Amino acid sequence: MYQLASTVGKTIDIIKDLASEDVMNLEEHAKNVSLFIKDVSRMKIVNESFLSYEDSIKKFTNKEVTYNELSKIINPSILNYLTSFRSFLDHWDTHLKRVYGEESEFYQKFKEGTAVEYDTYFSYRFIYELRNYTLHIDMPLSSLAGKLNDNDTISVEIMVNRDKLLNTYKWPKKVKLVEMPLDFDINKHITQSFQCLERIHRVALNLGDISKEYNSAIFLNNIRNENPGSSSFGLVEYEGTTVETYKPKKIIPLPIREASEIMKMIQ
Repeated sequence: MYQLASTVGKTIDIIKDLASEDVMNLEEHAKNVSLFIKDVSRMKIVNESFLSYEDSIKKFTNKEVTYNELSKIINPSILNYLTSFRSFLDHWDTHLKRVYGEESEFYQKFKEGTAVEYDTYFSYRFIYELRNYTLHIDMPLSSLAGKLNDNDTISVEIMVNRDKLLNTYKWPKKVKLVEMPLDFDINKHITQSFQCLERIHRVALNLGDISKEYNSAIFLNNIRNENPGSSSFGLVEYEGTTVETYKPKKIIPLPIREASEIMKMIQ
């Protein structure tokens, strides 16, 4: 037997008894919301690593760290971003193949989305391959320089040497690294590659049934609207058929807060 309940700390307040069909309906909506939130969170790690990289530079331009301190943290920051960049792509690729199959229309649309970014943006191609370079060869930086601009603001140049990269690693011709200047700043390419991932992420999310996920979010969010003041909600499985024998067996948390997040994202 199941009941819908609100929970505040260790206090459980029963809202209502649930019939079997109510439980199945509630579990289906909870599953839809949880899976969508999991898909959304695939961007979280790469987003955090990108923000960490940006923060390293901002700390220097805001004079919170010295040049020597920046030179110590910039390589790990770049490496973390490169690793998360490829992990993000690999995780989406594996997930979609498992769910839909490698020959499915859904998976092919995802591959088309990544191909568009690869073919259109040098930044994407370069960062994609730079991860392999750092994994097998070396860190790419040739120089790091702080510059004082005309308006007395500080900027950072994170330079790599084209010929060093070409001479120590077999770059795919499609990357077109050979067409780049001898020395170039990779900062803008890291930023643009992140924007490419954001577009790929939207493509992947839209492969699912957004209307189904949104309807499930509305369904769960209505539980909160009908029971204001409660911090969280759960599905209580219990033993016993009378008040005297009633005993909660376990509480299955419901993703009500996550449902609210989905509604904000999709609206």
